Amino acid sequence: MIDWAGRAPPLRDALSARGGVLAPQLRRAYNGLTMPSIERHMEQYQHEHTHPANRALHAAGIPLIFAGMILLFVTWPWGLGVFFAGWAMLFLGHKVEGNKPAFFQGPVYFLVGPLWVARELKEWFTGHSKGGAGASKPSPKADLR
Repeated sequence: MIDWAGRAPPLRDALSARGGVLAPQLRRAYNGLTMPSIERHMEQYQHEHTHPANRALHAAGIPLIFAGMILLFVTWPWGLGVFFAGWAMLFLGHKVEGNKPAFFQGPVYFLVGPLWVARELKEWFTGHSKGGAGASKPSPKADLR
């Protein structure tokens, strides 16, 4: 797989030898070519959205952006207004948080943001938390009987 000098074979040769799947040691050799997992992006997004006001503005603003895109096809003046209102909420949230929007780090965050908001809303409505910044952790005394 990796030669005695620590060099990896050309990517096309490595993929064809494994039926199109990279072995873990090759994945490390081609570290610069592999994409981080969606969970890694979600963790980064979570880390940059900790202020409660920013989180609330994102929880409302991202759905407004999507609603505005749909409304553009129905009634474009309303769609445009709702779309820009959603973006204004996001930028206001980042002004409160004191950082730049995550999509400046890469276009993948245009997808991560809505996924993060969907997860946050699901956790809020169901009362279940997956962890992360601001998440409530169960008390260690809760399971004592």
